[in-house]
Amino acid sequence: PFSQRWFDEYYFAEKIYSVICSHKPEFEAEARYQVLSVCYFLIRYMDQLKVSQQFSREYRVMCKRIRQIKICDIWNMVAHQRRLGIIIIKYFPPLYHLMKHVA
Repeated sequence: PFSQRWFDEYYFAEKIYSVICSHKPEFEAEARYQVLSVCYFLIRYMDQLKVSQQFSREYRVMCKRIRQIKICDIWNMVAHQRRLGIIIIKYFPPLYHLMKHVA
């Protein structure tokens, strides 16, 4: 079952990103991609299990973080099947919200 513990993945991705930026900035893009990937996975998983309302604050944090992440230089790392979802969350969050309730 989905629980608060799933957000540890996000916490550690952010910590790793912070350490990479401070000590190995040449790997910043890869660490940023990891944060993006974790956020997108958690959003999708919460939607799939229909727990996004139960974890609404965390859900909003994940969406906000995706909107903040610069993706132009890491776009080639993003799997093709994830691209549309990420773009919709990043630029048209109300549309993503509507789509998940229709699907």
